[in-house]
Amino acid sequence: MKRLFLGIALGFLILLLVNCGNSISQSQNTVTPTCNFHASPYYSQTMGSPAITPHICSVPSFTSDDVQHYVETHPFVTHVSVSQGKVTASKIDFLSYGQAVGMLHDYTVYLASNIPNDRPVCFVTLTGTFVAIGEAAGAAPSHQAHEIFDAQTGNLLILGG
Repeated sequence: MKRLFLGIALGFLILLLVNCGNSISQSQNTVTPTCNFHASPYYSQTMGSPAITPHICSVPSFTSDDVQHYVETHPFVTHVSVSQGKVTASKIDFLSYGQAVGMLHDYTVYLASNIPNDRPVCFVTLTGTFVAIGEAAGAAPSHQAHEIFDAQTGNLLILGG
């Protein structure tokens, strides 16, 4: 009876060790992808200011949820206006820089002339209260502004309203 019990216990122990060994070797063979977010013809130079941290090995390298989180945690500030109160991303589009510029219509923004029109970007329409500062102080508040992020690096390229 003792031998039977010892045989079963030994068999169970061997089974346990084999399964744990497979589990360990599988986890050691798992490769976490590394992304080079600047490896592309568009990225010979880094443009913009660091903003959204890329975490997906594709373009876009971040999600709409990442954009919303950035908007909720970073105040909108330019040299002529500042956000007052809550700001939300009411529309988030992943498109080309040329398409984004075409969507700006009459908004006053600084457009970077060195960004290729086919560069992938994230165009964000912000809704909130944006108050003029500096020389424009006293002007009626605006309720819409825009931010354009590089779709691969997550850098903030342009903001205005």
